[in-house]
Amino acid sequence: MIGTRLSHFRITARLGAGGMGEVYRAHDERLGRDVAIKLLPSDLTADEAARARLRREARSLSRLNHPNICTVFDFDSDGDRTFIVVELLEGETLAERVARGPLEAREVVRIGCEIAAAIEAAHAEGVIHRDLKPGNVMITRRGTTKVLDFGLARVEQVSGPGVSTQSMITGSQVVGTLPYMAPEQIRGEEAGRRTDVYGLGATLYELATGRRPFQTAQPLALAAEILHQAPIPPHALGAKVDAGLEAAILRCLEKDPARRYQSAAEVSRALADSSAASGAIRRLPAALRRHRRVPIVAGVMIATALAGWLLRGGCGHTPSGIAESPAIALAVLPLLNLSGDKTQEFFADGMTEELITRLGQVAALRVTSRSSIMSYKGTSKSLREIARDLDVSLLVEGAVMRSGDQVRISAKVVEVAADRLIWSGSFDRIISDVLALQSDVAAAVVEVVKVRVTPQEESRLRASAATNPEAYESYLRGRELAATYTSEALQKANEAYQKSASIEPRFAPAHAGIASTYLALSSMYIDPAEAMPRAEAAATKALALDSTSAAGLAALAYVKGFYRFDWETAETMLLRAIALNRSDAFARDTYGYLLTVTGRFEESSREFRRAREIDPLSQVYAHHSLIPLYEGRRYGDAIREATSILRADPKAAYVRLIRAQAYSMSGDQEAAIQDITSAVATEPQPHLLAYLGLVLAKAGRRAAADSVFREFGILAKSAYIQPYTHAVVSLAKGDRSGALEWLEKGIEARTEEVVFLKVDPEMDPLRNDPRYQALLRRVGFGP
Repeated sequence: MIGTRLSHFRITARLGAGGMGEVYRAHDERLGRDVAIKLLPSDLTADEAARARLRREARSLSRLNHPNICTVFDFDSDGDRTFIVVELLEGETLAERVARGPLEAREVVRIGCEIAAAIEAAHAEGVIHRDLKPGNVMITRRGTTKVLDFGLARVEQVSGPGVSTQSMITGSQVVGTLPYMAPEQIRGEEAGRRTDVYGLGATLYELATGRRPFQTAQPLALAAEILHQAPIPPHALGAKVDAGLEAAILRCLEKDPARRYQSAAEVSRALADSSAASGAIRRLPAALRRHRRVPIVAGVMIATALAGWLLRGGCGHTPSGIAESPAIALAVLPLLNLSGDKTQEFFADGMTEELITRLGQVAALRVTSRSSIMSYKGTSKSLREIARDLDVSLLVEGAVMRSGDQVRISAKVVEVAADRLIWSGSFDRIISDVLALQSDVAAAVVEVVKVRVTPQEESRLRASAATNPEAYESYLRGRELAATYTSEALQKANEAYQKSASIEPRFAPAHAGIASTYLALSSMYIDPAEAMPRAEAAATKALALDSTSAAGLAALAYVKGFYRFDWETAETMLLRAIALNRSDAFARDTYGYLLTVTGRFEESSREFRRAREIDPLSQVYAHHSLIPLYEGRRYGDAIREATSILRADPKAAYVRLIRAQAYSMSGDQEAAIQDITSAVATEPQPHLLAYLGLVLAKAGRRAAADSVFREFGILAKSAYIQPYTHAVVSLAKGDRSGALEWLEKGIEARTEEVVFLKVDPEMDPLRNDPRYQALLRRVGFGP
């Protein structure tokens, strides 16, 4: 077979053989990757009915997408040879590992929880393994547990009623895996979820003791033992297991399925409660030990699918978002840099932000964003004061120590109102395993705050592939630079992200970072025609590498809506991004903008309010929360809200702009002039200058207005100013035709402000003009 081809796969090596046929290493010449091919025995594919059954089986298995499950890629035939294509894994099976002796209790717990997570994910898709054993579980070279051959036992062995024990036995040899079969399988009864629980228990028993639960070699006698005898307790065999771990294993091995754990998730929780779990926690994302699949998970999945249907026109209604339950409010304070090297501050700050992002993936938590918590770096404020400022009940404090290629994070969780330390711990990894380190800390925090975690969230929490240290460091530098939001810093942040992506091309966060910096630079510093396609390409790349990248989805959604004017696609992506990370303030804010420009002001206010809850100290989000009030013609509310914000931050120039516009629309031009003049003094931007001229013109101060417009014209010769702003100036001068020409230019350039055409009160004088209505259609708002 070596060197031959099966379809577009070139066989390169023989890996082994088993009950399901021979296994080969092969190269996929279409996708340029190495895979494993299982060449199925001819007796399993003798007729079309058998092949059809196998094909249906492979299709169901291909839906299993979980980090602890070996992925099925394809099912195909070449001539009379039928084969299954699966993920190529390198490492050793648990059977090979336990042949060297029993494992430590903490390793049994860690591996058991990871197998349980895989089993629970498969059961959720209606797939029962039926042949769970040490030989079907591999530990990869990176230490990841992978369950193999999901569902193949149901093809390999007949398990319906009426099957005798003899059908599994030939002479004195066991065919298949009789030592790991549950009693109901031996009796010929239908296998179900609790059958896999038994197989998990048999596997854990062998890992802990170094031997199978039942040792008899003669098959009929072995079957009788499984049916009627209790296994010897592991401690009686000298196994170093605590009472909790032993009780969990023995309950899995109960003869009566009703007396076993009813799900793999229950096994996981039982393992977590054993004292051995304290030694496993540094490698096991603790949330996995609380694996709960509850109706709300299905509800979120249905809501997401329903959202897509509604967006395509179902019932003539468009949803405003995802229904959300109250969340526990938590903030991660800036991690202290204990390295003694001030140049490593960026690393500690970056680790803080990464921990915030990880925790934000859990819907049951509301996690304060970086821009608000960084204001407390080096603060003398008490924890109670900080919690009050941020409106949170829990605070995470900690420190980062980096020495050579070793990184340690120490952290603790404080319940502020009770002034109670509820958890503390420390975690160590080498720098290339820094993603696993973040996973460890985040999962431990999730565990101690006792929130409900969905299987999908658990999977994202535990994402911990090794990464290139230089690439990761460059990525963190990019995040630190991007936070300052100046033109120079954004350019340097982009360069840092680009460097990270060039070193580690498959590192999705670097590509998402590239996209975010291009979005920030667009219109203000770079022509959108240059910046937006680059942002789109980078976000698309990030999602190709990681389809669960909330940052990538939010960035791509921004491009789709505010540059491509594809509002349906943008909304679908934003709903998905928010579902992946409810604490992503940027996604919330972008969705708020989308709802505003499409005229859904009440829903928009709700999203902006959520963004402010996540980032309560952000002046930007405070300003944005006023926009739907103004655009929705709620001028009195806009004035009151702006006044409240300005009491806390009198220099908030763009808040003053909104209040000035609201005053102007309400007819109080003098108050408007006072506000906009103050805003220009604080932030002498062309955009603000244009509105100063507009308000002066409305007030009848034509000479003063003309003087401002002359200054604006001088600035326009040396600085980039959006066409929309020129259109505002033309309207203030009474030049409606000129305003329409500038708006036309804005749409041609796809600058971001043109999306306000549908709702901007300043554009009311143009609304009945056919040319204006044609422009609305071009930005996706016309019939």
